[in-house]
Amino acid sequence: MPYSLPHPLLEVPLQYDFKSQANTFVNGQRSTQKTHLQLRSTLTYLNARQQYFYCVEQLRCHYESGPRVAVLAELAQSLNRRLCVVTDESGYLSELDGQAALYQQWRYGHEREAFLKKHRANPHTGRFMADFEQGLQNPVLVEQMRHKGHPGVLFPGVLGVAHAHSVRKRLTDYLGPGLDLPLLVEVAVVVRPDGCRQVETNGRLDEAAFDGPRFRRLIRQMVDAPNYPVELEVGYRERYVVEPATGRVLSGGQHLRAMVQGVYLSEVIHELTLSAC
Repeated sequence: MPYSLPHPLLEVPLQYDFKSQANTFVNGQRSTQKTHLQLRSTLTYLNARQQYFYCVEQLRCHYESGPRVAVLAELAQSLNRRLCVVTDESGYLSELDGQAALYQQWRYGHEREAFLKKHRANPHTGRFMADFEQGLQNPVLVEQMRHKGHPGVLFPGVLGVAHAHSVRKRLTDYLGPGLDLPLLVEVAVVVRPDGCRQVETNGRLDEAAFDGPRFRRLIRQMVDAPNYPVELEVGYRERYVVEPATGRVLSGGQHLRAMVQGVYLSEVIHELTLSAC
């Protein structure tokens, strides 16, 4: 391996507890999925271009969900068991290292055959599998990881943030394939007595960048009412506590809620805490 630049966290494994809850309401059907993971994140390499290479391992996992979502969660676990990711110097998730190899390993490995055998009685298994494999090859997979699951909370890109500011954020494919959720986000920073920085964000829908006509058509088709009044309500909050000297994320959280009263809800809550190092 090429020479790695020195860093206080190099080869230091950090262990985290990650809890997540996803609530959805679509087409009159409500579902809730709860996830509890124990993770180990290790900075393995740092190069001269200020790219940070991390290995994130899933040590333990527990899911609570309905049967359909449980199958999807099992597929996601295959991807998340061991991830190699790249961040910039701010800790922002920029690349999924070895994405092509991940797909090849899944497509031609024994785990895929075991999954098919276990779920062969489920009539939806083929479609779930096709969607999962398409996602593994999707060039925007890393963008989706920033707001779905633990990678986005582990690597939020808040190192070096010292002042309040405003940013634009776009959650790729959040409302459906090709339908992004753009946000206007206000960032506040507080330096705590222990020297750690607390970064808090609040976001709202960026109306000017949002494809409102397409979203309204989607909802009206779903409820089979061409004149149904569609008003999307969005709330977005993040909070992180980071240690500036080392770049450790001590705790983090995300809460995103997108809702059309009575017909549509997509809500995700993530909580991350450092448990050991």
